[in-house]
Amino acid sequence: MDERFADAVAGALTAQDFILQNLYAIVLARAPDPVDACRRTAREFLEKFEDLPAINAGEAPGDQEFRIKQHALYRLERFWTNVETRLQKHVDGQT
Repeated sequence: MDERFADAVAGALTAQDFILQNLYAIVLARAPDPVDACRRTAREFLEKFEDLPAINAGEAPGDQEFRIKQHALYRLERFWTNVETRLQKHVDGQT
């Protein structure tokens, strides 16, 4: 993958991530306690994620599967932290 293509993919993924964070924040903002609803939803997602295979086709060597899952887990945790931050700002009247 050349550098321009990698940059384009990274930009597209960042934009999609931003959109999804905001969509979740909009939906969860309707809950009586939006921040708690976010934390519960994140916990459920992360628990279910642990049971998924690292790749959809074939098997990956153990260390590769571990690295893939660790990277994905980091991204998921960051995603939900960003959603929670948006909701906390909403609750605090900053949005």
